[in-house]
Amino acid sequence: MLTVLAIITVSLLIKTALFFHPHSGEGKPPMYGDFEAQRHWMEITNHLPIQDWYRNTTDNDLQYWGLDYPPLTAYHSWLMGRIGPPSSFALHNSRGLEDPTTKRYMRLTVLMSDLVLYVPSAFCAVRCVGGPRDRHPMVIAFLLLSPLLLLIDYAHFQYNGVSIGLVLLSAAALVKDKWALGAGLCMASVLYKQMSLYYTPAVFFFVVGRAVQHAGFAKGIFVHVALCGFVVIGLTALCAAPWTMVGRGTDVIVRMFPVGRGLYEDKVSNVWCSLSPVLKLGSLFGPPQVLLVCVATTALSFLPSCVHVMRNPTPRAFLHCLVISSFSFFLFSYQVHEKSILIPVVPAALLVMYPSERYDALLQYLHLLLIATFSMFPLLRKDRLLGPYVVAMVTLTYLGLLVRRSASWTVGALFSLSVVGIMLLHGLEYGVSPPARYPDLHTVVQGAFCCGHFLIAQVGLNICQRREKPLSVKTSRKRD
Repeated sequence: MLTVLAIITVSLLIKTALFFHPHSGEGKPPMYGDFEAQRHWMEITNHLPIQDWYRNTTDNDLQYWGLDYPPLTAYHSWLMGRIGPPSSFALHNSRGLEDPTTKRYMRLTVLMSDLVLYVPSAFCAVRCVGGPRDRHPMVIAFLLLSPLLLLIDYAHFQYNGVSIGLVLLSAAALVKDKWALGAGLCMASVLYKQMSLYYTPAVFFFVVGRAVQHAGFAKGIFVHVALCGFVVIGLTALCAAPWTMVGRGTDVIVRMFPVGRGLYEDKVSNVWCSLSPVLKLGSLFGPPQVLLVCVATTALSFLPSCVHVMRNPTPRAFLHCLVISSFSFFLFSYQVHEKSILIPVVPAALLVMYPSERYDALLQYLHLLLIATFSMFPLLRKDRLLGPYVVAMVTLTYLGLLVRRSASWTVGALFSLSVVGIMLLHGLEYGVSPPARYPDLHTVVQGAFCCGHFLIAQVGLNICQRREKPLSVKTSRKRD
């Protein structure tokens, strides 16, 4: 208990310290950054009719950070703006506002959202997923002190803890066979942030497999899975009702899925961005065909894992599938952001509880965290967050080198090689100027370096999942 309290205290101290660092787009008119986007959503949701939140009007210029997240984010923005200082969200007059009162309140909304949802979700997930109890504090530390969440939510500025917290609750419910509750919580995460769709294939196939395993095919599909579908559809209909009832549902969908923006934004450590110097999909196919290629490759990447978890629906196989599915979307899907790497990496912490080789599992996760944090270097540099980035990288490297002494030689050697690679790439970044013809060469090479690691992780996760032994219904109930 004292260890857990210490972890919570340390996490609160770090989060509070990050309040004093620059946020996304600080002092950079005319668009500023994600901080202004979130503040602006609080502005429009508190001053405009709900039917106008997602459509272009005189008072809602969609070209200036138009709302493009699902309804639950809009409701959350309305609530945060409702209880905040009115001057921070005055219609039109508050654009680009960065005064101390506004910044302090906005930072506190992230902290309060985490304390209300993400922190309890992390504890619930660790407790329900199981594993040796002596590993629980370590996994809780990974979830509460994840450098990805700290840097993106508390420094850059977003509310990813809400959507990931809902997914952690969903995983906790699903492994306890609360299928309708788990499906509803996962859908709530999607209705908060559409990138949570990355998790849905794993949830769907696990629910189908578990329901059939426990109740047989007919009852499992036509009763339990149908009930889950009813919950998902009902929750979606309820959240979207203010727009669908007045015939404006398409406004929400078009804003949520802006396919016209292109294959990816900025330089992302995924397959398409890494291949762009030698293979540009946009030059080979038109936009519809590019979208189909992305859908096909993403599905091909996650389907083997999903079929396996449907045939062998154990909690551990489900967690592997959850991470594999979200990695597939990050690596191959359309419209990927660099920040989306936290979607597979944060829940992957739950896998540390399962393998028998404790130090190997620990070092492998530290390795993944190190590469994922390095993949966000271009974004953090742009946001003037190199100080927190360096602290995170040094800490992860130091912890990894400590654990390396107890891990197997192979896992330790791979970690050390990656550390050397990161140091070399940073040395090239600051010591060698890129050719004038390729000004983004360093960023592309760094992205390809990280992408290679993520592909290897994807293959390794699939191998680990397939080693999971099938459980009978009776045995699975005993384990749960």
